[in-house]
Amino acid sequence: MLRECHRVLKPDGVLAGYIIHTPPGLTPVQEQEAVDLGPSAVGAERSPADMATEAGFREVGVDDVTDTFLATLDRVISARLSCEARLRESEGDQVFADEQGENEGRRRGVLSGLLKRSLVVARK
Repeated sequence: MLRECHRVLKPDGVLAGYIIHTPPGLTPVQEQEAVDLGPSAVGAERSPADMATEAGFREVGVDDVTDTFLATLDRVISARLSCEARLRESEGDQVFADEQGENEGRRRGVLSGLLKRSLVVARK
């Protein structure tokens, strides 16, 4: 996907986005747990900066925003629980449970040091 973004971006254009990823140095067991707790593409073998550089970007900057992400997850989990009855009515029980489970899993992943969130900014 990063290569395609690089291809369609104008010269000197900037790509910015958030990524949930694993920190370096996890054991295979920890890596699998991170994959189980995070989004489907979380198990990248390379750092966000390395992936952007390999796709052809330069001036790659990566800022760790994990603490802000954790605070956001806490607020989302709390807000969804405070509106649980209405959300279950509009989303359905299964969707509500799945969404809460994903958010709580990501929270556990961050708290256990298995998941990080970074803002990546790169120039073509």
